[in-house]
Amino acid sequence: MKEFRIYYPWPDFPSLSMSGNGCILKCDHCLGKYLSYMQNASMPEKLLSLAEKFYSEGKKGYLLSGGCDLDGKMLNLNKILPAVKKTIDEYDFIVKLHTGFLNYKDAENIVSSGVQIASMEMLSSSESIERVYHLSASAKDYLNTFLNLEKAGMPYITPHIVIGLPYSNRSEFQSIDFLKDLKISTLSLVVFRPTKGTIFEKTPLIMPEYFSEVAHHARSSFSGKIILAALRPRESEWWSKKDIVSRIEIEAIDNGLDGIEVPGKTALEYIRNNFHVRRIRSFGVLPVEMEGAVNFEVTKQTEKSRSL
Repeated sequence: MKEFRIYYPWPDFPSLSMSGNGCILKCDHCLGKYLSYMQNASMPEKLLSLAEKFYSEGKKGYLLSGGCDLDGKMLNLNKILPAVKKTIDEYDFIVKLHTGFLNYKDAENIVSSGVQIASMEMLSSSESIERVYHLSASAKDYLNTFLNLEKAGMPYITPHIVIGLPYSNRSEFQSIDFLKDLKISTLSLVVFRPTKGTIFEKTPLIMPEYFSEVAHHARSSFSGKIILAALRPRESEWWSKKDIVSRIEIEAIDNGLDGIEVPGKTALEYIRNNFHVRRIRSFGVLPVEMEGAVNFEVTKQTEKSRSL
């Protein structure tokens, strides 16, 4: 029977912001609100202090993201990279970095720091890029970031496809096609999440049928690992559309995705009933080759699943 991966990043992989709560770009779907959920690592000494604490607590690594400048580059990235390298060298941490736009030199600096996993969204709708992200950019700028990472020797490249972003105009299929020739470790499907306090807070959720179309195209295009990411509408949230949310998760499973970050109750029961389950205490883009370095457990479908 096939094995299905479910991922729980917390507490072993905390989320850090290299810019604290700061973001100049202020994309309309976020407005920097998600930064408030991350721990502040805006100065090298803050990151090093957190890393020492994490190591004493037995954590395995961290996700490093943050706010962007008006050109889509991560604030404080080059300032923080020497400290990132020190945390990897001293504690053997696994680090997932959200990169922002990169030129080749930036990509080289990230690889030299020892970061193992680089993530970035892949957008191809010029209208979404301009009206939601406020960037004077194109799909080529996103693709060039991945090409620069690949050329610089980044070990694991993990693009995000954002499904249902306002003004996307079915561009998710094109975004997937742009990535076909890249050496990708994990493809991560993100679902647009109407966020309170933003202009899109009352935007309708995407329909499961549309998610299914995109997921099917992704699965048909990539033989490697594909996951449904944690950043998506959740069953417990304010819009009371639990049926839509759970159906999206079921569609991810039925369309052959390999894993889900923090599945809801409905999807979790479905997984338990139909698969051997590998429960991994990490973010979903963790390479299969690195799973031995983190905490995980496997429950056979024929056994009791109470341990999950």
